[in-house]
Amino acid sequence: MTTHSPYVLTSLNMLLLAYSVWQKHPEREADIAAIVPRESWLNPEEFAAYYVADGTVRSITDPETMLISDNELDGVSEDNAGDLDLLMKIYRSKSKVNEEVN
Repeated sequence: MTTHSPYVLTSLNMLLLAYSVWQKHPEREADIAAIVPRESWLNPEEFAAYYVADGTVRSITDPETMLISDNELDGVSEDNAGDLDLLMKIYRSKSKVNEEVN
């Protein structure tokens, strides 16, 4: 897929992050799936994002987070930013099944 849309890039990050959160907290699968449907999650190991311009190609995937680099996103959709925040809250939490996400 070719895009320069920050909305699409942010959406892809949400799908990647949902998978990563599940890997870290598999016991929270239902909580994560309530935010992002399970069938939409993307395995970061099977994903790549590149910037193509002026005859060059470079990866824009952050090797630490496995997400599309924040500095490559010109703007963030308010809706997706809220969902990303919810997923990050689960990701950073201690393992607690059925903890309220809000």
